[in-house]
Amino acid sequence: MPRIPDAVRRRIPPLARRDRRIARLESDLARARRLRDAADVRLDHARTELTRVRAETEEEIDRIGRHTAQETSRLREAMNQQRRQARRARAALDRETRDVERLGRELEQTEERRKDFETRLRHPSFRTRLSASLAALSLSRDRSWHSSNTQAQLTVKLRNYALAQSHGIAVPAVHAVWDSPEAVDLSGIDAERLVLKADRGHSGRAVIPLERDEDGWHTLDGAETLVDGRPTPQMIDRLRSGGAGPYFAEQFLASETGETLPADIKVYTCYGEILQVLVMQTDGVDADERGAFTRRYFDADGESLGRVLPRVTLSFDMPRPEPWEELLDAARRLSVAVGRPFVRVDLYTTDRGPVLGELTPTPGGIQLYRLDHDLAMGAAWADAEVRLERDVARGRPVGTLFGEHEYTWWYDAVAGEGGPEDPSTWPRRQAYAEVPYTPPRIEDRATILPTGDDSEGDSEDGREASAGDTVSPGASPRDDGPARR
Repeated sequence: MPRIPDAVRRRIPPLARRDRRIARLESDLARARRLRDAADVRLDHARTELTRVRAETEEEIDRIGRHTAQETSRLREAMNQQRRQARRARAALDRETRDVERLGRELEQTEERRKDFETRLRHPSFRTRLSASLAALSLSRDRSWHSSNTQAQLTVKLRNYALAQSHGIAVPAVHAVWDSPEAVDLSGIDAERLVLKADRGHSGRAVIPLERDEDGWHTLDGAETLVDGRPTPQMIDRLRSGGAGPYFAEQFLASETGETLPADIKVYTCYGEILQVLVMQTDGVDADERGAFTRRYFDADGESLGRVLPRVTLSFDMPRPEPWEELLDAARRLSVAVGRPFVRVDLYTTDRGPVLGELTPTPGGIQLYRLDHDLAMGAAWADAEVRLERDVARGRPVGTLFGEHEYTWWYDAVAGEGGPEDPSTWPRRQAYAEVPYTPPRIEDRATILPTGDDSEGDSEDGREASAGDTVSPGASPRDDGPARR
């Protein structure tokens, strides 16, 4: 703004005041600018300091964050490790708890078995008597005392067939008999099916079912084929290793139920008394595979005995075989005729009625029945010994007695050795086995069965077998309940 001369300004008072005011304002403005510049400097300094502090703060935060993350990770890892240790400790504790529980159960089972076996040792037991009978059979065989030992004689199939025929009991038709497996020749046999067997085979061994088609003879599963009616080397080995000769081909007994093999009916008898009837069936074709069979146990009245033998495959839908009474009658007659306290009579049902399979003096396998059943059969065995001894004292001939019916002696077809193991040298006494015959009296057996004071073995329903709970062969506390062992 142009300045007004002083002379003029003095003559104009307002203008003088204005100039003074302007001068003050300019001075204030200059001072304000100086203050602003100082403030800008301080602001810049503050901004610089703020930036520095912010950077340091962020760096410290980052450091603290990293440290916190590291500590958190370390603590988390330590926690996870403690959790893993806790889980391992818990798992170890659980294992130890299970081990303790398992050992406790095993201890209880061991104690139960100890009591079980003590009871079986204190009282007549089927299993212990069977073991003693098997030992006696082994001694008789080792010493070749067959001619004087009825038990050893019962292990020979063709002689048993002759015995059954002599009592009017049907047997499979025998097509031919040979001295050795190598001599077997099926080319001249007129049959569609047959079974090769060894005379002294047992437990389903040395039993080879065969059938014939346009290509010749072969096993039922088609795995082996005979050449010109001669057995393969594998068949020869099976026959020879499964039992001693002679060797024979017999009628193939077809199953009435459509199964590949007929039901195997095993009647456990004690000198005319029926202990139990075991029925075994299979869809397979290999009689050696005993584990493939399903079973059911019946009493003499045809009622189910339930699970009297543990660890076997049972079928509670299997019907009892028919004709029931004819089967049991055949088993009773042979049981009395063999002159032994115990024998198992193996039968088949056919359109001709009951047909004998074999006589078994010492059944193989577990044969460790539920305690009450084992003791009842053991009592029946003891009773049979007493009755048989009484009958012998009253005039019954000792040993196996042949009946009055005609029979075929197949050993005439082979060259016997004439030694003590040749069945043709053994006695074949003919007598009426029913005279004299003392029948069983089951009601008198309470004196030889365990009482409540000295029997600690549990029956199937958890009760102790006592004299008041006398269990006869064929009786069961419950029908088809599971075994307690």
